[in-house]
Order: sequence, then structure tokens, then C-alpha cells
Amino acid sequence: MICGWWDAHRHPVVPKEFLPNTGIMVLDADNIEICALWIYFDNSTPVCFTERAVTRPGLSVKEAGDALCFGVRTGIEVAISAGYVLMALRIPMAMARYAKAHLGFHFDEREIANMSRLLTEEIACHF
Repeated sequence: MICGWWDAHRHPVVPKEFLPNTGIMVLDADNIEICALWIYFDNSTPVCFTERAVTRPGLSVKEAGDALCFGVRTGIEVAISAGYVLMALRIPMAMARYAKAHLGFHFDEREIANMSRLLTEEIACHF
């Protein structure tokens, strides 16, 4: 399902073994999966990174934003309970604006290239 979401959003596939143990799946009122995100916890500082957020294709911007905000709020609770004090959030700019307005995040408007590929062979998604 998540691989299909990534494909639909033209997001690079992330193999399961590259994802951290802490993943959050958001369900709607009908218990249908609508958003997923993962939290990478730094092992030397109280900093964590929310990454790879993806929503079910076909959601409105508001539905996707609400689902993302719920997932991030849940992630914040998890991070605080584990002793973390800073969360960095990497999401598309449209969702960053939503997170800034609804969650109080600040975003860096510099152009940054996020390099995500060390291997040259094609990576298959196996969930």
C-alpha cells in the first residue's frame, strides 16, 4: 500500500530495511489508512527527524494536512516520552506551510538538495 502511495506521488521508493522502527500510520474515522510517517531518533543528541511522510492519493490538501498534523502530533508525544527535545520535519513545501500554521514548526526556505541514494542498483519495494 505505501509503495503504491509513493509511486502515485512520484516519491522514491524507500526499502523497508531503511526505515526506522518508529512508524506512525494515521487512520480515518472508517479505519482506512490515510497517512504514514517515520521518526528517526539520533543516538547521540536529543534530536529526532520525521521523514518519509506520505498520504493516500486522492485526499484533499486539507485532509492530507489534517492527517499529517495528527501523525506529527503523535510523533511529538512519542519523542517527548523518549526524552527528545527537538524534532526536524522534512515534508513537501505545501505541507510545510500547513505544519507551520497548525503545529508551530519553523521552516528553512533555503534551497537544499537532499541526497538519498548511495547505491546504484535499482531498489525494489518489499512490504
